[in-house]
Amino acid sequence: MAYEVCRFTWRGIEIEARYNPHHFGDTAHLEIQTLSPEREPLPITGTGYRSHFHPRGMIDLHNAKNRGETLIEHVTDWLDAEAARPEWKKFVEGRRQLQLF
Repeated sequence: MAYEVCRFTWRGIEIEARYNPHHFGDTAHLEIQTLSPEREPLPITGTGYRSHFHPRGMIDLHNAKNRGETLIEHVTDWLDAEAARPEWKKFVEGRRQLQLF
């Protein structure tokens, strides 16, 4: 089965998400990569790239619970949840401070 590929913007960062629910039998594969700015850190990866394997059906089960949530919405929810963590807030604030000088 081919990957579903979606591009979207999250907080000013262009992102590509690729998802294959049947990558290795019962294992699905989700790839997330920042496109612009290239290699921009995200709350789920400091390098701008994340490869995530999980049991097949996880995103589909999540979709059913959230009335047909799309792949973009799933990834955005994940990013938003991780962005609420104190470590990410500290990272973002540190970058802002550097831009003042």
